Amino acid sequence: MPRFSEHKRLKGYVEQLVSTANVKTKKDKEDLAVSLQQFNFVYGKILVLLSFKLFFFLMLYASVINAFADKLGLISELGRFLSVVSGIVGTGISLLLIFVISLFIKMYQVDMRIIAIVLFSRFEKNSVFIRESPLFSYSRSYAQLRR
Repeated sequence: MPRFSEHKRLKGYVEQLVSTANVKTKKDKEDLAVSLQQFNFVYGKILVLLSFKLFFFLMLYASVINAFADKLGLISELGRFLSVVSGIVGTGISLLLIFVISLFIKMYQVDMRIIAIVLFSRFEKNSVFIRESPLFSYSRSYAQLRR
């Protein structure tokens, strides 16, 4: 399955490294487990925030469409429902929430990158050869991007 977002691609890199990892000491295993747990937590938060952002974009879209449909007389039961929901949420509130959610997503993306860097350094410490992995080859082909 193609991973077009940076979150899914980074998660794919980490999953492949976890599958090839050969961790030797108990302390390193515990550290990796904690880092992986933090990584998965941040990844889940990003997915939830992206879902909320999509919802508020849809509410913004519905309010704009209903404004035109109201003027043209093309309102139906679904249109009335969307009109009520988008009237409650409002255009201004939707824009404000989209902005705030985008800021939180950016913050979690930075956290995710930091945790991934820590994970990569721990994998390299445990002699998982990152540079020899096909994920980290310097090819810029489309087939490589889709993996």
